[in-house]
Amino acid sequence: MQRSVAGASISCQAVANPVPPWPGSLHPVKKSLEFQLIARLDAAILALGEGGAGFAVLYLDLDGFKAVNDRHGHAAGDDVLRQAAGRLGDAAGPGSLLARLGGDEFAGILASSEDPREARRVDERMIAAVRRPIALPDGLVLQVGATIGVAFAPTDGTDPLTLLRKADGALDVGKHGGKRLVQIHIALAEAKAG
Repeated sequence: MQRSVAGASISCQAVANPVPPWPGSLHPVKKSLEFQLIARLDAAILALGEGGAGFAVLYLDLDGFKAVNDRHGHAAGDDVLRQAAGRLGDAAGPGSLLARLGGDEFAGILASSEDPREARRVDERMIAAVRRPIALPDGLVLQVGATIGVAFAPTDGTDPLTLLRKADGALDVGKHGGKRLVQIHIALAEAKAG
């Protein structure tokens, strides 16, 4: 990901990246959403420095997606990604931005989610939305899950790449802790306990 010029302002609803026909590295919408994500993070951090509200950054991975591709092929995987992405965007809510980074990974910023309890509620709503059975055009019904790592600005950092790295680290902890859950970055837990 390339970092944008600080202060860029993007205003859009929760969106999720479409999947092929373009290969991931050539996908024009995918690169645009990654840019929008970094630009939105830059703008939120700039606002934070001017007295704005903190916010949550999430890193999400679909659970069981590789098995869908392996057992049912990439066309079925693409259908699952399309439906999962739409559900994630709807559940994230207005003002949030969710971008597909590649494969089954997504990252995003949750609008007005500086409260860990609220961020957890939104993330749990996203996990529940993805877990619902997905009906494919050929009649096949599949199910995947999601694990989400969350970092908060300013507690976990005040630069986009640091926040994304910490959210990704929390995701890794969640993946090793049983999957299909929300994992908050440890710095926030330490700050609340102390």
